[in-house]
Amino acid sequence: MIYYLDDHLKALSRAHQTLGPGGRLMVCLPNRDRPYFNPSPHSTVNPTAMDLKTALESVGFVTEIKDSFPIDDRRYEGWLPVVFRRLAVRFHLIPRSTRLKAVMKRFVYVRLKPLGPLEPSVPFPALERIGSGPGGFKNLYAFGTQPPPPPVHENLRGAAYYRKQEA
Repeated sequence: MIYYLDDHLKALSRAHQTLGPGGRLMVCLPNRDRPYFNPSPHSTVNPTAMDLKTALESVGFVTEIKDSFPIDDRRYEGWLPVVFRRLAVRFHLIPRSTRLKAVMKRFVYVRLKPLGPLEPSVPFPALERIGSGPGGFKNLYAFGTQPPPPPVHENLRGAAYYRKQEA
């Protein structure tokens, strides 16, 4: 939820400092490049996939960006909900409060298909490496890995040990 932070670069830098060698950070956020993206009114930044990759690498992470949940307007019954959402986003008609958003969703989408029982055998949707364009997916996932420290030559290990002992 870095898009709600006042200084997301500072938070990423702090995470990089906190993690040990090989430590991983996962950042999930909505895909700003998807069609009819509706930013939260409380967000301070809505980075693209490339913005997120650049931010993570600028603080020292080795970064991999993936996406998931393909956009499929066919999951709604009829074309009206799709058209309504697109118009609501375009003309800034989506309410700012979560409660009013929920009421609006029930009015527009009326019946949502039930998920059914969650079974451990059903895998989480596969994360795909971003290829030709990230606009067709709802979410972005950034994985930042703290690189291992550079190897220290055996002679330098001894010198560092003796310097530490002298101090």
